[in-house]
Amino acid sequence: MIISHQHKFVYFDNPMAGADELRRHLAHASDELVVEFQQRTPDHPFYHHMTPIEARRTFDMLNWNFSSYRRITCVRNPFVRLPAAYLRIRSEDPIWRFRQRAGLGVPDFLHWLEETRPDGVGGGGKIGQRWRRYATWSMKSWAGDAISTVLRVEDLQTRADDLFAELGVKRATHRIAESVYADASVLICDAAARLIEERYAEDLRNFGYHRPELTLAA
Repeated sequence: MIISHQHKFVYFDNPMAGADELRRHLAHASDELVVEFQQRTPDHPFYHHMTPIEARRTFDMLNWNFSSYRRITCVRNPFVRLPAAYLRIRSEDPIWRFRQRAGLGVPDFLHWLEETRPDGVGGGGKIGQRWRRYATWSMKSWAGDAISTVLRVEDLQTRADDLFAELGVKRATHRIAESVYADASVLICDAAARLIEERYAEDLRNFGYHRPELTLAA
């Protein structure tokens, strides 16, 4: 999360949207301290992976005009984002890692997906693991009507320069790199694809996403 009072924008880091490059370009414009979830205090209430809805409530408590700021985030195809979230959890979750080392196995993508939600508990994890919880939320659940600009991460290479110009922010000299996508083709079976299409139908429709042409797993 980046808050710039000078340039009047708030950038919200939508977990697993693959927009790390954009965040790095905007970070130098930050002039409000944003801390880790566990470090938040009344004096420093903003934390990384705060939802736009939570941020709006905090702005209101501070008597700041939230609507006067450009509120920016990125979105990513759920067919790419969800496998990426699964792979990160599989590589970082201590219980899953222990089970893998012990040869006990972990849930496959479909079974993991069935246990997640597009809201509420989301991708699970401890309360401080906000990235994990929000990684499976739909855009409506995560942002509501609190966002003014949504950029598809797939379009950042062509749209980022316009955004920097509109914000009056200089970017680094290097270009926005293409996002590194998880190899979804080895994870998504027909049942998983149908579940994604059902749960994230609004995101797929609103942002022009669709089921990729993949060689689906059996």
